[in-house]
Amino acid sequence: MPSWTSHRITRRLATVMTGTVVVSLAVAAPSIAAAGPYSSPGVIASVSARTVTTQVTIKATTKVNATMAGICARNATGGNVDFPFAAAVDLLPAGTTIVKSRTLNPGTYSFWACAKVNGKWNDISAKSTFSVSSTASGEAMPVGNLPSWKQIFTEDFNANVAVGGFPGPYAPKWDAYDGFPDSSGNAQFSKKIISTHDGMLDMYLHTENGVVLGAAPVPLVTGVWQGQVYGRYSVRFKADSLGYFGTGWVLWPDSNDWNEGEIDFPEGSLDNTIAGFVHCIGHAQDNCAWLFSSVLFASSWHTATIEWKPTSVTFYLDGHNMITNTNAVPKSLLHWVLQTATNGGKPKATTAGHVLIDWATIYGYTG
Repeated sequence: MPSWTSHRITRRLATVMTGTVVVSLAVAAPSIAAAGPYSSPGVIASVSARTVTTQVTIKATTKVNATMAGICARNATGGNVDFPFAAAVDLLPAGTTIVKSRTLNPGTYSFWACAKVNGKWNDISAKSTFSVSSTASGEAMPVGNLPSWKQIFTEDFNANVAVGGFPGPYAPKWDAYDGFPDSSGNAQFSKKIISTHDGMLDMYLHTENGVVLGAAPVPLVTGVWQGQVYGRYSVRFKADSLGYFGTGWVLWPDSNDWNEGEIDFPEGSLDNTIAGFVHCIGHAQDNCAWLFSSVLFASSWHTATIEWKPTSVTFYLDGHNMITNTNAVPKSLLHWVLQTATNGGKPKATTAGHVLIDWATIYGYTG
């Protein structure tokens, strides 16, 4: 691991947003008295990655004890994929609400409210459908070359690694900072907060035993810490809204000479909007180009792409060209570091959440 210290991520912007992101939502049409004395106003399924959470309210004209009640579900070929049922549950005139989750393979599913009473199954609500994407974020990793670009690195995070086990099966394609502070001194980089699951890399940002923990995964294109001159870097990610935690995902000089250039995107506080910066050559403490977008980190999944060419640096966010800079274009070897640590101050001890990465790709420039 190189001895150089991490890039400083200290800028803090103004807009604050909190909320919960649901990848997709399916709601069944209301169904009244679909099975004699039973009815349901509908069923709901929320899909996040490959985890599906269903909710149903079942009503009975009089109090009835059901052996089992909840959500019946079938896959596209009719196979039974029922959600875990509530057992020995009372169905009440005011309604009994049941919430259950399970992990499913990619595909389209039908689901409806059902209950077993006196040995007989009753289909209660109208049927609806939900879909589970073949990718964690709903956008597949791009595979293959592009005009002027040769793909040289891909990662879809299909192998699971428990917390504390990274890089595990991802070595030698990945490494990460470990055991030293971020540049603000408010957090410590640690591999132990990195895991992979459900097709995603997960950085669990939190405070443990009084120490604020961040992470900085590093893709190793050739199996060692080595960059390239010019490249295209694309990452699909989602973040919780966390005050004083942020990203400084950076292209940094192999030489560790800051004055050779630095490109940062996305950068900013996770409870704020996404920014990007190109530092000046020869006086890197200054920015020669910058982006302050109106897009919140925590609003949804995002795809961020840096295109670094001999005469320009372009930032793309969710398919949109946000800025193309022709000033201070680096000409030296730079490598990619996904620094995720503190931004602008020390987080509260109770602040905790996740930054998820669905996939990452790197291209070499072919002209």
